[in-house]
Amino acid sequence: MAIRDTDYKPVPNVALRSPLAIGGFFIHFLQQRFREGVDAPYIWRPDFLDTELFITSGGSIENELRNNRPALYVNIGSMRSSSIVVGDKSHEPLNIVRESSYTRIDMNMTINCETPNVGESHNLGWMVYYSIIAAQDVIRSKYHIANMGPFELIPPRPSKKDRNLWIATINFGLNYEITWRTEAVQTFIKEFIMNLELNAGQNIPQYLTQVYAEARGNLPTTEETGTDGPDQPIDRVSR
Repeated sequence: MAIRDTDYKPVPNVALRSPLAIGGFFIHFLQQRFREGVDAPYIWRPDFLDTELFITSGGSIENELRNNRPALYVNIGSMRSSSIVVGDKSHEPLNIVRESSYTRIDMNMTINCETPNVGESHNLGWMVYYSIIAAQDVIRSKYHIANMGPFELIPPRPSKKDRNLWIATINFGLNYEITWRTEAVQTFIKEFIMNLELNAGQNIPQYLTQVYAEARGNLPTTEETGTDGPDQPIDRVSR
């Protein structure tokens, strides 16, 4: 459905400073590029059963569920940061030292265009490739992304899992800035240490082992932890 100008209320420019937010941005961008009412050979619809084109994150959807419909997969690649820059803090009182810092993040993005036909995969890949290149200046200025590119379109190749599927890939990088402030008084790390010592008592390694095991949904046995239970630590010489 087209959006009328009277329905639109501009939002101030915002900075996308999370890799998940950036990944979600490109998913939403592609969904709107192929939405109903836009000139495109495929129509994306929110309804999983009704859509002609799947647009999602991560790995591929099983072909039985897709029923040979094409799909776009947006993936967040590797990330690396440059040197951290610490701002001037000479104007701050000596008893409350605040450090304003920032760094630049280089992140790689990959979009896989998967279809059962080599020509269809190439055509879909070219549409996605051109759409992002054409919109990059607006994306950069509106969402505070310092740089985008270079852009690479890799020709279709057979899928390793299913030789009847063809995948064209778009690779590109982007660069954005993140900032944060560290305070030396009542900092998070001070509260973290206090909380850890209150919960763990004298046996911090054992407590952290239990935290890790529970997070994985697999609490270790007595033999693995050297305890008679989560709340009953016993002394045992490490082997």
